[in-house]
This record gives sequence, C-alpha cells and structure tokens, in this order.
Amino acid sequence: MRTKRISVISWGGIAVSVIAVIFTVLSLFLFSRLNNRITSLYNDTYQVNGEVRAFAARLNEIDLALPTILENDNTNRTEHIFNILDERYSYQDSSYEIIKEHYLGDQQDIEDFRTAMIKMREHRKTAVIELAEEHDISEIMHYYDENVMIYSNAIHEILRRIENGTNARAEAIVESAHVTWNTAP
Repeated sequence: MRTKRISVISWGGIAVSVIAVIFTVLSLFLFSRLNNRITSLYNDTYQVNGEVRAFAARLNEIDLALPTILENDNTNRTEHIFNILDERYSYQDSSYEIIKEHYLGDQQDIEDFRTAMIKMREHRKTAVIELAEEHDISEIMHYYDENVMIYSNAIHEILRRIENGTNARAEAIVESAHVTWNTAP
C-alpha cells in the first residue's frame, strides 16, 4: 500500500513539475517577445523620426539656397546647381529608403512621399535647366514658388504624417507592452 501511495505522490509531483516548467517556458517566451517588440519599437521609431528630420532639413536647405545660387551669374551655374542637387538627392534617397524600410504605418504615406519627391525634382530641374538660362530671377522664383514649393510643402506635410504615425504606433506598442506586463502569468 505504501508503494502505491508513493507512486501516486510521485506522479503528482512530476505533473506539478511539468506544469511549472511549461509555465516558466511560456513566461520566458512572452517576456522575450515583449522585449523584441520594445526593441523594434525603439529602433524603428528612432530611425524613422531621425530620418524624417534629416530629410526635412535637407529639403529646407535646398529650398533656401537654390534662389541664391540661381541669382549667381556664373556661366557654370547649371552644372554647379546639379552637383549640389545630386549630392543632396543622394542623402534624401538614403533617408527615404530608411524611412520606407522602418515605417510601420500607412504605406500610402510612403507612396505619396515618393510621388511628391519625384514631382518636385522634375519641376526643380525645369527651373534650373529651362528657366535659368532664358529668364530673369523673378520669373524663375515665380515658377519655383508656384511649381516646386507646392511639392516641397506637400513633402513636409507627408513627413509630419509619417512622424505622427510612427509616434502613434510606438504608443500602441507601449500600451500593448503594459497590458502584457500586467496580465503576464
């Protein structure tokens, strides 16, 4: 009789031990997943917001510098302007790729961003090539204000949407983390 009792107690102990191991593994899995989400949140939010600010700064730099460069009577100004633009565009393209890769919000924002970038560059090229050679600075600036700044302003608005979307996503993940933390076994 005593051996039967030990056997039942042994099986009960084993069952409790197995349940404890499963509970521990499940808890570790949930906390590991939570840690990964928080790390992703930090990295994605940090990278997107940093690149949004860098892109906006470069955009402002071009918009502020280009009129001064266009006023210059240098015979090589078109080549000079394109060298400057190519350098800035490579930085902007790099920022765009990082934003595109890490932005977890509405992908329509990314599509709108790319479309506005392309349109702005086309109109900026027109201002530099076609107008700079044949028109005075006031005509160039009128064209620039009417056709380029529209897209520049649109890009700034899209960048604000991206930044707001990134921050909203971060807040949602933090809230999810709080729920997981408070309801974890």
